[in-house]
Amino acid sequence: MVAGVLLLSVGLVVGFAVGWAVGWRTGFREGRSTIPLATIRALATHLRVCEGAPPEAVIERLRADLDLDADEARRSVEVIPNEVPARASPLRRIG
Repeated sequence: MVAGVLLLSVGLVVGFAVGWAVGWRTGFREGRSTIPLATIRALATHLRVCEGAPPEAVIERLRADLDLDADEARRSVEVIPNEVPARASPLRRIG
């Protein structure tokens, strides 16, 4: 019984240490949190398609708002699936 509790305690401490080390390496030490890549790409797609921003402006906004490296921001803008070339308006007049 005591060995099981001890083993469980050691497992929890090791698990916490591994999680902390991964968080430290991914940016928590600099006050950043990790943002899923799909969310960054969705934001880049929204800025390009809905707001009609040029790629350079989207890259600068991602770098400024999300504190991304230039290469990461550029890759997020380059990979935009199903991009609509013109701004689509949901409130079009019919007729």
